[in-house]
Amino acid sequence: MDQNKIDRKSKVFFYLDAHSENDYPILEELEFITSDYQNNLIIIDDFQVPNDDGYGFDSFNGRKLNLKLISKSLIGKNFIYFPKISSSIETGKLRGYVLVTNNDDIKKKLDSINELYIFQS
Repeated sequence: MDQNKIDRKSKVFFYLDAHSENDYPILEELEFITSDYQNNLIIIDDFQVPNDDGYGFDSFNGRKLNLKLISKSLIGKNFIYFPKISSSIETGKLRGYVLVTNNDDIKKKLDSINELYIFQS
């Protein structure tokens, strides 16, 4: 077995922190991950947290790194989670993030974390 290949049916964690001056490579990365990996957990750093402007996020050329930007790149069934803790009581650098999974077992684990909430569109 080639050790450089990842089984697309195994659970895989992806950390995305894509910065670019001209475009968001993250859109193509999300399409690739959500179409090819059946059991993924994705965290995207520097992401806009809905209804909490205290968390910082990336924005290039007027394009905010938020759900509106990535929604068309998420293929299939996905569960989306944000921090439940208000930025007003959070410590640290205060950068937003989002967690995305297409796996029911991972969803159950994320549901059990009190510091997260599932986004309902």
